[in-house]
Parts: sequence; C-alpha cells; structure tokens
Amino acid sequence: MSNLVKDPIKVKIFVLVILFIIVALSILGSKSLMEKVIDFYTRNSDNAQALLDLNQIVYRNLLMIQRDLDLLVTSAGHPEISTACNERLAASFNAANEVINTIEYGGSYDYNYFDTFSSNAPATRPVFYTPNEKIQTASYIDTVTGYLIKLQKQENDIYSLIDQSDFNSLTKNQSKYTKSSLNIVNEALNTVTEFHRQVMNEVIAISQEKMDQLDYYNLIRYVGLLIIGLISLIIFIITVVQISNIIAERNKTMSDLDDLNHSLLKELEVAENVQAYLKPQWLLLDSKLVFSATYTPSKKIGGDFSDTLSISEDKYVTYVGDISSHGVQAALIMSAVKATINMVIEAEKDNLQPHYIIKRVNNIISKELFPNNYLTLLICLIDITRGTIRYYNAGQPPLIQYNRITGKARIIYEKSSVPIGWRSDYLYSEDEENEIEFNEDLVTFIFSDGIYQCQDANKHQLDLESFAQFIVDNYDHERKVILSHLFKHDLIQNGYAINADDFTLVSFWKRPLVNEFITEFLLMRSLLTNTKDIGMFCEKFILENQDNNVELAMQVELIVNEFLNNIIVHGLNSKSDTVILLKIEIREEMVLTFWDKGVTWDIPDKKPGEDPFAGKNDLDTSGRGIPIIYSLTSQVTRRRYEEVNETVMFIPLKDNLLQFQESED
Repeated sequence: MSNLVKDPIKVKIFVLVILFIIVALSILGSKSLMEKVIDFYTRNSDNAQALLDLNQIVYRNLLMIQRDLDLLVTSAGHPEISTACNERLAASFNAANEVINTIEYGGSYDYNYFDTFSSNAPATRPVFYTPNEKIQTASYIDTVTGYLIKLQKQENDIYSLIDQSDFNSLTKNQSKYTKSSLNIVNEALNTVTEFHRQVMNEVIAISQEKMDQLDYYNLIRYVGLLIIGLISLIIFIITVVQISNIIAERNKTMSDLDDLNHSLLKELEVAENVQAYLKPQWLLLDSKLVFSATYTPSKKIGGDFSDTLSISEDKYVTYVGDISSHGVQAALIMSAVKATINMVIEAEKDNLQPHYIIKRVNNIISKELFPNNYLTLLICLIDITRGTIRYYNAGQPPLIQYNRITGKARIIYEKSSVPIGWRSDYLYSEDEENEIEFNEDLVTFIFSDGIYQCQDANKHQLDLESFAQFIVDNYDHERKVILSHLFKHDLIQNGYAINADDFTLVSFWKRPLVNEFITEFLLMRSLLTNTKDIGMFCEKFILENQDNNVELAMQVELIVNEFLNNIIVHGLNSKSDTVILLKIEIREEMVLTFWDKGVTWDIPDKKPGEDPFAGKNDLDTSGRGIPIIYSLTSQVTRRRYEEVNETVMFIPLKDNLLQFQESED
C-alpha cells in the first residue's frame, strides 16, 4: 500500500480502476435488477398460464363427459358400449376432480394434449401451478364441483337402469337424460369460460404491470447511468491527462529499459528454441509401443523434462522429471540433468535397474548442480516380454492407468522416495521399486506436478482423483495416439489454466496384435523433400488388403502425396517438432488420418455438387492440392487439438464408389 501511495502513476491507475469498477457495478446492478423484475413477472405469468391450461383440461373433460353420457343413454342392449362409456366417464370425472384439486391446492398435473380418440399420438407435459391470491378460485371450484356431482349422479341413475336391464324406462327417459346432462354441461362450460376470461384478464394485467415496471426502472437506470457516466468521464479525462504528463517525464528512462528488455527477450527466445530442440518428439511409435508426450512451460522456458529410450527389442525406458525452480535457471539445469540421465541409462542398459539409475544420477549431480535445488524423477522400465512396468518414483506424482475394457482409471499409490538432491548420500534401494502390469488393455500416464496447479474458472485445482475421472470422461479410443495432447486440449476447453506451473503429460500403451479393422500406422518427418516412398507404401498396403484394387491404390497414393507435398510440408517448414503420423484404416470406407504439429489452418468447405476445379486455369498447376483431394474423397475434416492438427479423409471403396460418384453428380 505504501508503494501505491508513493507512485503517482499507480495512484492514478488505482483511481481509474475504482472508477471502472463503480461503472461496471452500476451496469451489472441495474441489469440484475431488471432481470429480477422480468423473472418475477415471468413466473407470475407462467403460473397464470398454467391455470389457463388446467381450466382448459376441465373444459375438455366436461365435453368428454357430455359425449359419453349421450352414448351411455343410447347403449341399451349393448353392454360392451355401456361398459366402455362407464370406464371413460370414470376417467373423465377423476381427471376433472384431480385438476380441480390442483387448482385448489397447487401442484403438478400431467397434461395430455390429445385424447385417446385422436388420430395423433398422445403427448404429455407437466403443468405446475401455485395458488395465487389475485385469482379467486374458491367460487369457481365449488360451482364446477357441484356440476360434476350432478353429472356423476345422472351417470349413476342411467347406469342403474342399464344394470337392472330396465331398457324401457331408459328409452322412455332418453330425451330427458340427454337434455338434463346437456343443460348441466352447458352451465358448467359457461362457468369455465367465464373463469377462463377472468384468468386471461389477469394474464393481460400481469403483462401490462410488467411493462410499466420495466419502463419505470429503465428510466431510473438510464438517468443513473448517465449521471455516473458523466462524472466518470470527467474524472477519466483528468486522470488520463495527469498520467500522460507523468509518463512523458519518464520516456527517456523507459527507452533505455525497453532496449535492455528487447535484448533479454531475444536471448530468451534463443533459449526457448534450444530447449525445443532438446524436447523429445511429441510421438514415438514402433511395432510394439506408442508414446505420446506434451509439454507446456509456465514461462517461455521451464524445468520439466521427459524422454523415451529404446534399450532393446523388448525393453524401453521412459521418464518424467521436474527441476524445483522455474525459468532460465531450471532450463539450464534441466539440460545437464537430462544429458546425465541418458548417459547413465546408456551405460547401464545391459542390467538396467530403476533404483540404481536414480542412485547414480543423485551421486553425480546433487553436489555439482543442486546446491539450492532438487529434482523429482519417475523412471519406468517397460518389459514387453514380461508384460510389466518396473519403476522408481523419487518425489513425482503417482502413475495412473486407464483400463479400456472396464472404462476405469486407477491411481497407483505405491512406494516412493525422496527427490534427488535432498541428500547426496541417500540410499535409493531396490525395495523402493514398484512393478505393475502392462498389457494391450492398459494406457499408462506419467506426469509432472503441473497437473495439480491446473485451475478452473472457480480457482479449483485439479487433484489426482479429479484428473483420473477426467481421463475416464474424455478418453477417446479413436485418437489414442494423441491422448496427451487431446487431454491438454480438453482441459483448456473445460476452463482449466495449465500455465501456472510447467505442464508435462506422457501417455503410452502397447499396440495390440489384432485390430478390429485393417489398420496400419506410418510415422514420418515433414523434412522429407520427396514423399514418393510414403505414397508407394500406402499403395502397397491397399493392394495387399483390397484384392489388388489398383484404382483405389492409385487414388490413395495421389491423395497422400498431394497432402504431404502441398500442405503439411509447408505447414511444418519452420517447426522443429516435425513428426507426422498417418493412420490407414479400412472400414466401410478407406479412412486416412493425419496428425501433425503444423501451423493452424482450415480446409475450405467442400460444397455438394460443386466442381472442385471450377475457376482453375488448365495451365495453372498451383493450388490444386485441395481440389484433387476433394475429387477423390467423400468427406474431409480437419480439427485442432491445441498443438496437434488432425485431418481425416474418407475414400469410397470399390463397392460404393459408383454410389458416391452419382451423389456428387
């Protein structure tokens, strides 16, 4: 607070902030008041409308009672008709009495739009009503109830004659019963109609009162805002002028500081680019495993790091580490630490033990690099043959495994140890290692504590249990190869800020031996100057799996070559993280899916029936990549998952190619 008072610019800015807050609160307060007024009258209007609906139900049931009484009188000698009439009358009386009860005491009633004789299917919606003192219903309820009692008595009289088989008396008094019930119903309908008119008047009155109140409050609102706005404008102009004068006196000093800051930013950008080259590729794929990794520093550079190394044909090492500090210091230490870890792993790969790697790293770097810092590290040894993950956790968050069969995620709370650098003589023992199962049904996640720092809009942090449930809710089998990036994208889409701390997430899984569909993955780099070999690989895959369908193979090769040469290569021209993944899948259609970390761009929409080459000069060969792709595909979609682009192309197979071409025509 003392610094605020001493700095004149801060004082002026503080005044402006208070001013803006007052204006904002005034606008929000007036808006909230108007919303409450509208809500109040809307609820009253809806309640009156509900009463109209209930009254309409009474009206309809009276008509149905009249109809069924007339049929009952004429049903002498036809027991099936009299029985049906009696059942419908009982239902109508019950419905009418239930509605009357709802009007008297309030509550909910299921409103059937159509009766059982309608040619349309019946539809139902609940009608909610709360008794309103402004609408007098007591007299209405007593009157209509009296009419219903009279009509029910008449029904009983008629049915008594039918039950006694006294058809002569029934026929003789048919006219009397018909006329009597008609008179009662007409009187009841007049009462219902009059009540309907009263309620309609109340609805109109509510609407008019609502408009009057809104006009009144709007007048107060606009006058108040005008006064506050004028005062605020005057204060704003005075304050801005004062700030401008103060800033003018500091321009010379600020210019020197800007030059220095610009120089530091350039150096920081160089450090950022160097660190980007030290990061592992965002995707590692071979015939047995898939690793997907994403990293976002809290600043331009950070202290998180990860890597995946192939030790032998069936063994891999993957790890995630975190330097205790942030920024340039953490980035410099991280580079040395990562090089040290990889060096130790290479030296011990013939007899690799996670606890021994941790111990060696601690002995090497704790005294030299960590006088004031420490390192948390989780290192995993993946054994494909044994189907296990043996790991050592030195201060990192626990692993999470997702089972795609059960659809559940499990937090693996097992043994862990102290971070590296706390004690140079600490004995990291084999007893502190853990071993868990690893198979085709499990996806394993390792990550830094940046997960804990993710906060939503309400400042709620993402704890382990919440993250495990987030994995369950957002797991996407079709995009399993980009799970890490997909989850980071979903976190951001769900309002979580992921840059409070360095954010690292690695997911890995064992590739199944048998797929539901015929599928092949191809990993490549965009620095290729010629994609012919990739196209030929795709062509060979089609020929082997589609009965030597040469036409389809040529189409796929052309699509892949055009997309890689004309789009992805250019999109990744200036990127260091240049891995591109292509998935070829044979379903009802041929599906090509490309994943890359190129620049963001959108594919133009494909319009049905439109010639993709319309407006193209025959001699102009540029810009034909997209038209060629559109001419050979039934659908093309492209989405961005934070850092990764996904492009999906659907190509008709031989059996449905003709149908596709006809639909295009």
